[in-house]
Amino acid sequence: MPFSFIEIEERKKRVIIFLFLGIILFYFFGAYILTITLRAIFTLSRVTSWKNIFLLPLGHLVAILSFAFIVGILHWFMSVSGGAEKILRVLRAYPPDKEDTYHRRLTHIVEEVSIATGGRKIDCMVLPLSCMNAFSLDDFRNHAVIGVTEGLLSRLNRPQLEAVVAHEAAHIVSKDTLIKTVAVSLFSIYGAIMEHLKKSMSGSARYSYSKRGGAPPAVIVVYVVCAILYGLSKCMSMFISRQCEYRADAIAIRLVRYPLSLAQALYRISRGWRGGGIGYDTFESLFIINPNYSYMDEREGFFANLFSTHPPTQKRIDILLNMGHSDFETLENTTKKVKRKRHTEVAPTPFKAQRWFITKGDQWEGPFLATDLITMGVLRHDSFVRREGTQNVTFTYQDPQLLAFLRNPQAAPGGYLCPRCYQPLSKVLYEGAPVYQCNSCRGALVGGEKISRILIREEQGFSEEVIRQAHLVEEAAKKVFFTGKTKMICELSCPKCKGKMIRNLYSLVYPIEVDRCYQCALTWFDKNELEMLQYLIEKAKE
Repeated sequence: MPFSFIEIEERKKRVIIFLFLGIILFYFFGAYILTITLRAIFTLSRVTSWKNIFLLPLGHLVAILSFAFIVGILHWFMSVSGGAEKILRVLRAYPPDKEDTYHRRLTHIVEEVSIATGGRKIDCMVLPLSCMNAFSLDDFRNHAVIGVTEGLLSRLNRPQLEAVVAHEAAHIVSKDTLIKTVAVSLFSIYGAIMEHLKKSMSGSARYSYSKRGGAPPAVIVVYVVCAILYGLSKCMSMFISRQCEYRADAIAIRLVRYPLSLAQALYRISRGWRGGGIGYDTFESLFIINPNYSYMDEREGFFANLFSTHPPTQKRIDILLNMGHSDFETLENTTKKVKRKRHTEVAPTPFKAQRWFITKGDQWEGPFLATDLITMGVLRHDSFVRREGTQNVTFTYQDPQLLAFLRNPQAAPGGYLCPRCYQPLSKVLYEGAPVYQCNSCRGALVGGEKISRILIREEQGFSEEVIRQAHLVEEAAKKVFFTGKTKMICELSCPKCKGKMIRNLYSLVYPIEVDRCYQCALTWFDKNELEMLQYLIEKAKE
């Protein structure tokens, strides 16, 4: 890739110096406004001219500038120190699950793109959101991160996801991400101060202020100053963001060699829910497309360049289509959502775990998982067994893994027993997420964060039995009036902590009864309950 690293470093230094000087000027401006306001309030009766209020003595100006410089330095180091980690905590991002097929695909793509960019180490993170978007972060410790939402992982194919990751990697390599991360870290404090002041002037505080004739003047002045600084900082952040998106698109095409994949990804993200309304307005410049739809983003000109974070999405798509020798009508036809085929039976995919053959009479049967052998009741201490992939025949008591499992059924993956039939639970993949399933009653034990992944993804179809049962549950729920006062049912014991699980509705909107252990954040779904919940949620989207 023909990167000019000298030009990149020079540009980075210029912008960072500009940001630091901007912080100093912001604090100088804020301190100046606050000084002349307090001067007008407390000395107005003794001042004969407005000029004496606005024209401060040279000593006062030097003191204000010194104050702004000191506070600006403190603000700089407090904000940029660990800026990427702070933003990740606010976004509630988490590392990818190594056992999740969707997360593994993301990890492999990030590694491949990292190699293509020259070997820059890039970590990947996942946001537990059903919206479609992606972002990148970087800091002065070279901690580069590319993050995507669960919704993006589930709805884009591999070429489209590669293009999105390449776009974010281009921001990292060209130092755009570092500049944007610093800008967001620096200026997000103004939004936080404004939110705090809003809360202090509302509710009981507003009631007490009304008795005294309104909020204290100092609070109002600080709020106005913060609002002005916040507006100026957003303009700066928007200007920085919009100028680098076209360049990142071009670099991404050099990496993936297929411009239509990025055009398809941008089209799908822009036509779906990008994350607007989730409270990340301060970080909107970090994402590939603004999470909040903005009229100004889709316009060009002086004001659009000043007050928008991203260039027009349609223009970005048109440029990519031109590079790929295609048109918008073809793009729409190739990115239409394909309806999934309805399967007669939904079967989770087992992990690639060790399996055994076992003799039954004079013949070998299998291969079986250890949990299957226990459930079938065919495994004894003196059974002849053979590991898959080998020709070595042994007794069960000669195989340490099988012997330990036979003595202690909780040696199953995770050490969990079915809360209904007390059989060992097998670890399987369902919608790409690892869950524990009973081979006897077909129930499933799912961790709290994995439920959201399963409900976001649309990989599996539904049998006629699941659809019929879901409609019956839905019809029955319409005939019941929920008062909010329900009798607590604690029938099952949690497979992990052995405490009682509470049986209640998943939600009033989707009235599927499930058993929850709130201490361990585990949910037990009886046979077909998880599929029924998925069906009702997807049916509501249609």
